[in-house]
Amino acid sequence: MVVVLIGAAGAGKTTVGKALAATLGWRFVDGDDYHLPASVAKMRAGISLSDDDRAPWLTSLHRVIATAVDRREHLVLACSALRDRYRRTLQGSLHQVRFVHLDADEPALRRRLAERPAHFFGPTLLAS
Repeated sequence: MVVVLIGAAGAGKTTVGKALAATLGWRFVDGDDYHLPASVAKMRAGISLSDDDRAPWLTSLHRVIATAVDRREHLVLACSALRDRYRRTLQGSLHQVRFVHLDADEPALRRRLAERPAHFFGPTLLAS
């Protein structure tokens, strides 16, 4: 099984994902680690990603998921995937994928993003 934790930046995907994976003894993958350097640079500059920017990232994450399924390996993946079409790309035809949406109110998201200044996704991008 693959559990994909989705939600806005600052919702706790990485924190919850690491804890869930540790508790279950599963592998954890942070989708942020798969962004292209150009996409990270755009986000650092406060520029929202387009669907074209996201396409190779989502394709890479689908390959991670498919490889885990092929190996019969359990996996927890943290990935924003807020749009249905992004989730369809991640899942493809793999029935072993489950999505869990983590939600937080905007003030909490802004606070959490402000508390991690080294991360490339800052509070100015939250509305995107």
